[in-house]
Amino acid sequence: MTQTYEMLYIIPQDITEEKVPEVTNKMGELLQRHGAHITREETWGRRKFAYAIKNQKYGTYQLLYFTLESEKLPKLEKELQLQQEVLRSLIVKYRERTAKEIEDHEQHLAKMSEKNKQREAEKEAIAHPEKSAQPALEEVSGPVDAAELEKKLNELLDDKVSDQ
Repeated sequence: MTQTYEMLYIIPQDITEEKVPEVTNKMGELLQRHGAHITREETWGRRKFAYAIKNQKYGTYQLLYFTLESEKLPKLEKELQLQQEVLRSLIVKYRERTAKEIEDHEQHLAKMSEKNKQREAEKEAIAHPEKSAQPALEEVSGPVDAAELEKKLNELLDDKVSDQ
């Protein structure tokens, strides 16, 4: 059965930028030899790793989308592991998202971005209270009634809960 796959592979730092197209062509030929049809190709560029991989600190990321018979995938993966021009690779099944799924995902990202901005603003206010736009605390002279204090505290908490 033909499946659509997504493959991300990393070209090591010792392969120069001029030779990267040669490696990507070689990977394309490898896929075609196994009967794959490449539908899309993206270059993510050179990036620093979070940790060293085989004593390498940088690599060039390449992303491919292709279709292939599912029974041919194990042979392709095995041959990919033998390629010296590929530091790491990962192949996963790919499913096209519907317009609604994309819209829902974008809304989710926007909501998360807004929450992150709020958290950053709160952290900044804590770190630098003098820059904060918080209103100044009221000066209290003399004893304060507990009922009055409870009422004021509930108002502040209700405001805080309704803001979230």
